[in-house]
Amino acid sequence: MLKIIQTTKALLTRFNTDHPGFKGLLINLLLAIVAKVLSLVLTPISIAYAVIRVVVFAPRGTKIALLSQYFLDMAIMIDMTGNSTCRYFFNDILIKPNGYQFGKDVETISSVLGKNYEANTLLFMGKGVSNTLDDIEKNHVIKSINDNPEQY
Repeated sequence: MLKIIQTTKALLTRFNTDHPGFKGLLINLLLAIVAKVLSLVLTPISIAYAVIRVVVFAPRGTKIALLSQYFLDMAIMIDMTGNSTCRYFFNDILIKPNGYQFGKDVETISSVLGKNYEANTLLFMGKGVSNTLDDIEKNHVIKSINDNPEQY
């Protein structure tokens, strides 16, 4: 972890360090790196803990529902994170320039794909991703549309 921070600092010395936003950029970048590393380490442990906890302590008859909701909640949060962090990449390869944009951190990728599907603004790759999701769950991207993403 220390090596990552040192390497990041070394790379950032090539920027204009006198710029008023540079310190904030450095802090935010380091926070993102630390958050990702912690997530990679703690997520598998937390999943195993949750499964064991539910299996051992949850009342009989509730275990499958509790675990199902746990994994759905996790999938939605990962999806929202992907929508936010991959916004520029997804906007360039999945949708036409006039399409509904990726990037709202409270909206899922599937919701954005659904809105663009309805508006006929998906590019070839966007149609491929949408079709794959729809193969997993019928009409997934349409059912995932959220017209008020702030209510997630």
